[in-house]
Amino acid sequence: MALHHVEKVRIGAGKNLGDIIVDYGYSGSDAIVESIWEHCKNRDIRKKRGHHKNLQLGDTVYIPLIFSGNIIKRSKIEARWVEKKANGKKEKIKAAGMYLIIERSGFSSANLRWVQTIDQGNQPVGSTSSECVDPCPPDTNEPFYYDTGKEDYTRFGDKPEREVPTKEMGITRWRAVTSLVAVTGRRVTILATFYWGFDITPEAKLTLENVRKASPDEIKNHIELLRQGRGKNKKLFKGEGWTFRKSHKVSCLSFKFNPKHL
Repeated sequence: MALHHVEKVRIGAGKNLGDIIVDYGYSGSDAIVESIWEHCKNRDIRKKRGHHKNLQLGDTVYIPLIFSGNIIKRSKIEARWVEKKANGKKEKIKAAGMYLIIERSGFSSANLRWVQTIDQGNQPVGSTSSECVDPCPPDTNEPFYYDTGKEDYTRFGDKPEREVPTKEMGITRWRAVTSLVAVTGRRVTILATFYWGFDITPEAKLTLENVRKASPDEIKNHIELLRQGRGKNKKLFKGEGWTFRKSHKVSCLSFKFNPKHL
């Protein structure tokens, strides 16, 4: 099996291995439960318990995460006149942007989520800083793009737009770094990361940045922005106990994964 991340998870009250893998995007079928139980990282707990049905409260198991994201749609939102509310008044502005959809493999689950950090360039929203954790400004006290329990987390979609800048402003360069993450408690692990965005010139010319895998430096900055991000309560995520890290990839020849078993 190719290199993949393994998530360290403790057995909670009333939970078995099948329940846990469902939380991380699997179907919970007998075949995949057995396959994960036979993973190299679970060697010690297999020796201790013999069978996964004998797992006890507080035992540690490792869940291999092999999910990836695929770009489903990437399109322009060409400059056009739209209505905007400002200071209680409606006005017409010319705006442009892009539309992006990313879809991951596996089933909807509570512990595979999406996070995004953005660089708003010369058009930050309201009093927000140019670089921030999206949504910006925040609408919850969590670092995730979607509110907990509000979305099917197998799919990420965003539709950012900005006004056509004035000549004095110069080119607006909007960029995003979007990650599929594993969430265990308040530990957030980056699994797959995409870099994308767009430019708008004062002449209303729109250019899309190619969606690509983020570079190591971009991921490093992404993680630091997440650590320094703030929730709706204005408290730092890291101060509220959230931690953010890159994935730890391993190889395990005994992990015989069949995608049909998802």
